[in-house]
Amino acid sequence: VLYSENPQERAFQESAGYSDAVILRDGTVYLSGVVVGPTADKAAFERSYRRISDILLRAGATWEDVVEITSYHTDIEPQVAVMSEVQKQFITPPFAAWTAVQVTRLYSPGGVTEIK
Repeated sequence: VLYSENPQERAFQESAGYSDAVILRDGTVYLSGVVVGPTADKAAFERSYRRISDILLRAGATWEDVVEITSYHTDIEPQVAVMSEVQKQFITPPFAAWTAVQVTRLYSPGGVTEIK
């Protein structure tokens, strides 16, 4: 199990009861969602994708190992447009499977998108 290396984030994870990632004995890695916000601009998505990159690295994986992405959006169409642009900086063909879902809100205060 990987927890955040940031002490404040780790304290929140422990109080809420989740981790950054869980690694199974067979090497499969499950990541928790990473929140984008409070805006859905390119810089916010880039920060979130770099955070995911760091978690993957700590788990012994890379973006080439990612087979599926699910994203949750509070305003799907403009957010997906920006996310797609940034995502292509990290994931190259053949692309992972991706499902984008519209939601009314996220658990994280100020979050506008969550990427899992």
